Amino acid sequence: MIMVFKQKAMKYNGLTYRARDVIADELYLDRLTQVPEAIVVSSWRSLEEQKLMVKNGKSKTLNSNHRRGMACDIVNWKELQTKLRKVGLMNDITWDRNHYAYDSEAKATRFPLLDSLPKTLKEYKIKKNDTNVPKEKENPAETIITPNNPIPEVVQESNQSQEQIMNLTGYRTIISAVLAFVVTIGAISQGEADQLTEGVLAIVSVATLVSTVYFRLKAKK
Repeated sequence: MIMVFKQKAMKYNGLTYRARDVIADELYLDRLTQVPEAIVVSSWRSLEEQKLMVKNGKSKTLNSNHRRGMACDIVNWKELQTKLRKVGLMNDITWDRNHYAYDSEAKATRFPLLDSLPKTLKEYKIKKNDTNVPKEKENPAETIITPNNPIPEVVQESNQSQEQIMNLTGYRTIISAVLAFVVTIGAISQGEADQLTEGVLAIVSVATLVSTVYFRLKAKK
């Protein structure tokens, strides 16, 4: 549906651009108004206006997307081209850099040419939640985890498995450390080890036991 959007007066490069009626398709305006700082200087054109543009060398076709309500000329496009592309307004005409069409110059031609306007145009109101702007692909890493999402179950199962492995490893380590300590004490008491070996075995055994107990207590926090 062709509609009219009341663009307010704005300043750019020391010039003041008067308030104007931007006439375009509602779909186009849905996107344009996502970049409120864009200053439109030309929107829908009649066939007669387009003929004049071609005659003056300002256009190369009579079937311009301006006549479909699917293109506008934006004076401050250089600063806004990234934002305009993000909302789906594209310029792919090398000889008319301020001309931005819906999706692309070629894709916009799927909409019909409008040789005249209805007697009364409905005024376009900016929509707070615009569903017509192309959305970026959802990032899997940003998926929201909810009680109904199977992801928490997988994570929980994985955590349980890791905890079981830690428990089993911890028990084995404690048993090994205790046995090593007992054997060391026995060897020392029977005089089967020299002083250096006694010291090393005792330190290793005690250190192993203490570190094992420490990491077990830390894992429970």
